[in-house]
Amino acid sequence: MAEENNLYVKNTLQVIIYLPEMSNEESVRTKNTSNKKVRSLYLERKLAKQSLIERQVNLLQEVGVKEIFLTSKNESLLALVEESILKSRNIPFKQKITFHFSSTKRLLNTPSLFNKEIESNDGTTVLLMDGQWLFDKRIIQSILEEHSLEHVNKTEEKKTALSLLVEEDRQTKRPEDSSKLKVNSYLPLCRVTKLFLRKSFQNETEKNSGEMKEEQEPVWNIIKTLAETNTASIKLSTIPVYVPSMRRNLPVHYFKLETKRDLLRVKWNLVKLTQKGTLDLIAWYFNRPLEHMVTFTIANSPLTPNHITMLVNLLAFGLAACLLTAPYIRNKHPTITTALPWIAFVLLIAVNVLDGVDGKLARVRGRLTISGNIEHSFDQLYEQTIYFAAGWYTIAITNQPLLPWIIFLIAFLILDSFNRHVSMQYHLVVGLSLADSSKFDRLFRRFDGRRNIYTLHILVLFILQAKYFLTVTFFAHALLTALVYSSSAIYHMRKADQGIFPERIISKKTK
Repeated sequence: MAEENNLYVKNTLQVIIYLPEMSNEESVRTKNTSNKKVRSLYLERKLAKQSLIERQVNLLQEVGVKEIFLTSKNESLLALVEESILKSRNIPFKQKITFHFSSTKRLLNTPSLFNKEIESNDGTTVLLMDGQWLFDKRIIQSILEEHSLEHVNKTEEKKTALSLLVEEDRQTKRPEDSSKLKVNSYLPLCRVTKLFLRKSFQNETEKNSGEMKEEQEPVWNIIKTLAETNTASIKLSTIPVYVPSMRRNLPVHYFKLETKRDLLRVKWNLVKLTQKGTLDLIAWYFNRPLEHMVTFTIANSPLTPNHITMLVNLLAFGLAACLLTAPYIRNKHPTITTALPWIAFVLLIAVNVLDGVDGKLARVRGRLTISGNIEHSFDQLYEQTIYFAAGWYTIAITNQPLLPWIIFLIAFLILDSFNRHVSMQYHLVVGLSLADSSKFDRLFRRFDGRRNIYTLHILVLFILQAKYFLTVTFFAHALLTALVYSSSAIYHMRKADQGIFPERIISKKTK
């Protein structure tokens, strides 16, 4: 489910999204009418129940943009985009954004964008972006936020420059769409002064009275002109890639959509970008591929993260019921008694996989909410229930003396709760996951006491017909985890008291 809320920061910079015509756009007759409308990839809700336009608007809203101008040479397309946005239910807080829809020619006469003041004042800027491209939020933030100037590579002559380009300067880990950049290695978005923008659009209008050719697209022409005048640029290599909430380095990305196949390709890449790092071995090598496939399959479906969360809880309590019931029906129904633990194990595998799907589904749809964090509390509730049910089953089914094994079971549950609290408290105070605070912590996270690892305990002991040792192995693993977690947390916190923070915190602050 959702894990963090979107912060809407006030930003007065206006944004212009230019919509080039795509090669696969076509006019189609709609039902019950003879009118023709343009069908376009801009409006296909195939990117996790959102269209390309909706994702762009949501991204801009998330970074605080309050006024968006959408423009295109194709007025039929523009009319359809306007209708789609105004009717869309996929843009939360839509009423907080002021939208303008205007052809490129009429855009020059838009009072809220261009007025007489800019004829003598070149100090106001706008963000111009190509609507065919979907950009990483961090790229937009680097342009919009004032502190992004720290990352700008300026020449002595351009110290007061207001226009900004974005340059792909990375030698490795480039997105595959980097090959589609038309002007050197610059991305098709920039911050540009209104006076320069108006002159550029006027020149485009004068030169192109007919159909606009691909090489004459306004955005790329402006990028080319700015590049030729040594305009300052933001280097993508300077944008921090470590994301604390994801516990991993998340490369800065961007995508271009030109065909229907691109919709599938981009959706798959968006799903992969939802993956968190620093996981245990089972979660990484077994759960992760299955989570990707499930999330990709249901991303465009009516299913919501809440639906997945409810399903996970039902499966979890269902498997607990199987384990708690089995010992008490073995005399009357021995076959069912034998089958129930394995049914419970299959359900446990499903729980382990689906537990990661709700969060990924929320992230790929951009629906991260504050209320979604309560899901972690329900996680602990059903996990503790599963552990108790598994422990009680092994005690009851093997006719072991009750007291010693109950002590082990209770001690394990206490230690598991303690481990969770240590991890939570550390993250709350330091602002970083304990499992991602050092190389040792990341290594130990691969096999620390977690549900996936305890699932392996269950499988091995059931196969070896040694299920009566389950509570002991649970307890031993939880005890080891408690010792490592507590000592590691104390070590890092004492270092923090001295002003020495984990490497991830340092890299985040200095980049």
